[in-house]
Formats: sequence, structure tokens, C-alpha cells
Amino acid sequence: MLAALLMSAALTGCGGNVKFQDRPPALLNNEVEYSIISTVRSETDIFAQAKNINKSVPIYYFQNFGGGGAGLGLLLGPIGVAANYAMISSNTDNDAAALAGKISLSPTDITGAVLEDNNKFVQRTDSTTGFLMSPYLMIVKGDNDMLQFTTTLDVASGTWKGRYSYHLDFKRPLNAVAAGLDQTDLDLMKRSMEHGFKEALAMFESDISGTLAPVKDITFYSESVSPRFKMPVIAKLVEDVNNEVIVLGPGGSDQFNLILSSGYHKLRKNESEISNR
Repeated sequence: MLAALLMSAALTGCGGNVKFQDRPPALLNNEVEYSIISTVRSETDIFAQAKNINKSVPIYYFQNFGGGGAGLGLLLGPIGVAANYAMISSNTDNDAAALAGKISLSPTDITGAVLEDNNKFVQRTDSTTGFLMSPYLMIVKGDNDMLQFTTTLDVASGTWKGRYSYHLDFKRPLNAVAAGLDQTDLDLMKRSMEHGFKEALAMFESDISGTLAPVKDITFYSESVSPRFKMPVIAKLVEDVNNEVIVLGPGGSDQFNLILSSGYHKLRKNESEISNR
């Protein structure tokens, strides 16, 4: 956990050594061949601090509340750091236990249905040259125990890896989700996830075509990628249209599991802070 925080902190400084996600490999034809990972990936493969809250479907939870904060832990030395993060980990485990099994909507099934409606994408269960897709839902706890939901699509082809995230306009208190959402909320959440994976897929499709191009160097902050600790990171602005922005966060594919803000993010402008760099 400390390694991930220190990695994020380093990305608030000089941008000279910051890596960003590479462009995907070119298509051999106009179709995008793909297959979908149907198994639940290890938490450490997604984000080092996340916890899976449903063993049957890829839904992960992250929070960093507890203890006196990273600064206090560092001031107290190695023992203080360990104690501080032990408290955060304990809170994460308790929250994850309360949320376990409370959301059974399948990111894999929802993404599969979205892909079937897109004529450019062709599923190949035996393809060795196409893209391997891994959709999942990331839940992050912000201030006042409010849960924020992000649909993310991890994509891989050969040695290339990409990450595309859409931050949903759907939030609920932790205790409400732990108590069990009613059918109205579950239906709303499903529609939000369908929209979110369509948006994530659209970013990937634009990236393949070369139209997902950064236009400005910025610093970027959103509570959904840095809860509790307000740490703007070095990033790139890709698009600013109406009330939404697309941002390319810091981190190469080898850093995805350490940096929650890595990859492409689409979210509402009023839920982000962007400054020129």
C-alpha cells in the first residue's frame, strides 16, 4: 500500500520521467478481433490496494481512510508507517466484508452485450492475434463514506496493455450498499454500467483509430482516483466537451496496479480539478 502511495506522490512532481500508456497496435483489417476474460483476476493485478468483493464477478473495492494519514505515518518512522497502514488495511477489510456479495451485476456479461451491438468488434474465442478484454467495476470510498463507481476496461494484445475507465454518475453511501440495494437502484446501476462500458469501449475504439490524442499537459485530481489525500498528478488532457473531460493519467502498463489514475479516464468536469502545466 505504501509503495502505491509513494508512486502517486512521485507523479505530482517533475514530469520528465513520467510514463504514459502507449497507443494500441494497428489493426490488420477494419475489424477488431477480441476475446473476454471470464475469470476474476487477482486484486494485485488490478490495483495493489484493492479488494475483490464478489468472488464470482470482477468487482473491486478501494479505500484509504484510517490512521493519521500518510504524513503522520512518515513522521513516525517505519513503525509509524506500518501502524498507520495497518489501520487503513483493517478498515478496508471491514468495508469489503460488509460489501461482500451485495452487488452481483456482472461487468463481463454487460460488456459482452455491449460488444455484440458493435459491428466493428468480432469475438474470436481462439484468436491469438486479437485483443484480450478484461472488464471490471471499481468502487472507491470518498468523503462521508460515499461510494463512487467506475467501469474499467483493461485491454491487452501481445506486449501492449491499455486501460479505459468511465466514472459513473451513480453514487451511494456505503451503509446503503451494505444493507442491500433495492431493485430500483440495481436497475439504475445496471443502466449506468451499460453506459459506462459503452464509453470505455468508445475510448478504446478511438485510440485504435488514432483520434484519442492528448492536446495539453495538465495536472489532474479527482476524488475517485485519489480519495482522502488530495494529490493532483501529472496528466494529459485529451478532450473537453460539454460537461465531461477525457484525461490520460500517468503510468505505463507496468504501473497499472500501482497507480489508480493510470490510463484513460472520462468523467464529469465538476468532479475533477484540472490545471495547466
